[in-house]
Amino acid sequence: MARLGYNVRVTAQTPSATPWTLLQILAATNTRCMLHALEIMPKGVAGTDPPVIFELQIQSTAGNLTSYVTDITDDVGVSETRQTTFLTKPSAGAEPTKTDIRGGVFSLHPQGSRTYIPPMGPIPILGGERLGVVWNSATYSAIELCAWMTE
Repeated sequence: MARLGYNVRVTAQTPSATPWTLLQILAATNTRCMLHALEIMPKGVAGTDPPVIFELQIQSTAGNLTSYVTDITDDVGVSETRQTTFLTKPSAGAEPTKTDIRGGVFSLHPQGSRTYIPPMGPIPILGGERLGVVWNSATYSAIELCAWMTE
């Protein structure tokens, strides 16, 4: 692990009352990456909207996700290539298959924002493993998400 630091930003529109994988992090074979923090910024419209539930899930499939390759390297002087793949879901379709929860479940008001730093330290994503950030809410909303990673 070279400690190559980077962040990935996703902007999504989520449907109501449906779990939605905002971002899936797929670690390359024989490569380990670490999730250090998530910056979550829903754009709720009403103060009476119910809280949004987020889950960090281990997923066994990609479902209807497509590749999302835009990331920002923290150290622009490093010429190493990132091995981790990022997937996002641009439209409705099959969700990835959930196998476990890693890193927890937490809630957030849709008009609030939060930087989630895992309480037990960075979350390891082992080679070939998929970690999904899943949004579950009873309301439709736009959201911005930023994942801070090292590989």
